[in-house]
Amino acid sequence: MGKGKLKKAAPALVRIFIGIPLQQELKEEIGSFEGVLKQIEGIKVVKPDHLHVTLKFIGNTPERKLDQIKEIIDKSCEGIKPFVIKPAVISAFPSPDKASVVWLNCGEGATAISAIFKILEKELRAMAYAGEKQEYIPHITVARSRKMADITKIQGEIKISGTSTAGCVVLYKSDLNPDGPEYSELYRKDFAE
Repeated sequence: MGKGKLKKAAPALVRIFIGIPLQQELKEEIGSFEGVLKQIEGIKVVKPDHLHVTLKFIGNTPERKLDQIKEIIDKSCEGIKPFVIKPAVISAFPSPDKASVVWLNCGEGATAISAIFKILEKELRAMAYAGEKQEYIPHITVARSRKMADITKIQGEIKISGTSTAGCVVLYKSDLNPDGPEYSELYRKDFAE
């Protein structure tokens, strides 16, 4: 009888993304528009506690790469001071009349967010992570649709007056459950004061 070969265990994977958390007051204001968003058939609204500025969705990643990703986050935050995010306009990807992702732009704060994103994108590409296919738009995802919804009828109904001070970048773990994703912080890098 021949000797059997030992199979290597598959690396442990973690589903991750990088974002900027929002302050509770802005989350609550955005959450107050749930009824307006639900007027659109097929829309699934993001829970207020899950609202954040999306910097980079990475997806399933070997745990052994997390330390390197944390170093990239540190680098992307160098020289960044806390700044204000003031959402202004609601729109959608790929377009408002064929929405799969409904989002608020970041208005005030978009320049600083884009600067952080550019460093993250460059460094993650060097690690062989895929780059964005579309131009990056700093945004807060507020709803999703599998049916390519038309949000043009409600765009004028959602006006945000609140702001949020961005004070850090967070590496989030996203666990998929039947009730929707659950997010937990794996790492947080505060901006310099």
